[in-house]
Amino acid sequence: MTLRRASIAAMALGAVGLALGLVLWAIPASEFVFVPNTAKPLAGHVTDPNPTDLLRFAKISGPAWLDVAQNGTLSGIPAAADMGLNSFVVSVMDDQGASDEVELRINVSPLQIAPAFLAAQRLPDGSLQLLATGTVAQAYILWATPNLGLEAAWVALATNTADASGSLTFVDGDAPSHARRFYRIAEP
Repeated sequence: MTLRRASIAAMALGAVGLALGLVLWAIPASEFVFVPNTAKPLAGHVTDPNPTDLLRFAKISGPAWLDVAQNGTLSGIPAAADMGLNSFVVSVMDDQGASDEVELRINVSPLQIAPAFLAAQRLPDGSLQLLATGTVAQAYILWATPNLGLEAAWVALATNTADASGSLTFVDGDAPSHARRFYRIAEP
């Protein structure tokens, strides 16, 4: 058999056929979009000339966050440091000793989090510091208006990008000159 490759947005698997015919095939993107802390099975993507054989899977190499159970279930929770392309080698073996190994590539994207204010504090110079949270590495704009309703005139005050933990800090240096001010944060 020949080498077969599939490039998939969420992950890519290659399949190498051995003389004994046990093959771990590419998984279609529609069937595999990795969501942290959810289980994904590999068993349905293996062909074996002995369909009654028990298949055993194992992770040969790769970052520690991904677990491969013996039944082929993938699970794990990547950290912020794992963002980007992660590469693993996974093996499968049947009862007859036939085996195969493939490289598994999973692109870990930051979890999309709606921005939210966490706290506000007045600084010694009278300006207002606003602490917020959002999606890691996402840029946000701080908007302000003196009133709400149809007459609200939102003005962009600052732009900031969420850090590796999703934290944002904005400072409204013009806050002392306003009796009241309402704020919102949004993506550009």
